[in-house]
Amino acid sequence: MKKISLFLMALFVAVSAMAQTPIFTESFGDVGNKDNKHDVDQYTGWDNPECTFTGKNVSIRMTSSLPTHAWFPKGKTDSYLNIAGVIGGKNLAIGFDFAANKAGLTTDELVLKVNGTVVKVPTTTADKQNVFVTVAPINIADADFLEINFSVGANGMATEGVRLDNIVVYGNAVAIAVEAPEFS
Repeated sequence: MKKISLFLMALFVAVSAMAQTPIFTESFGDVGNKDNKHDVDQYTGWDNPECTFTGKNVSIRMTSSLPTHAWFPKGKTDSYLNIAGVIGGKNLAIGFDFAANKAGLTTDELVLKVNGTVVKVPTTTADKQNVFVTVAPINIADADFLEINFSVGANGMATEGVRLDNIVVYGNAVAIAVEAPEFS
């Protein structure tokens, strides 16, 4: 009986260590309506304004049928979205939603880097035009802080328009020490 109890307790601890708790989410806020399109560098509606968002040839927008998201247009070169200053942790993984402007496009069109390291994105197909599919969490290296970079297509050029939404980092958050100010 003791052996079974110890085994179950060890199993519980192992599963708990792998639990995927969201520690960062970015849904790109709400631009209000489909006519409001913002360059990444000018947009202020982020869920995480403490992070630094930069990009090139990417806009934050919505459509009549899709919520606010990052849009990588077809045919633009060097397109990227970069999110710096994300608080990390241990047992990390990243997931996101992906949609394409043409049915049949896959996530093979995406290049994901975390802290400068290319992360292999599992092939996921957008079976329908402009319908988001969720890319299952992908394990990434543990780090106290993360810089997340998405680029699209060969040399950063999308062969079709690509949309990203609901970027989530899962894991066990790192504790950040904040020094209290001195008062006299």
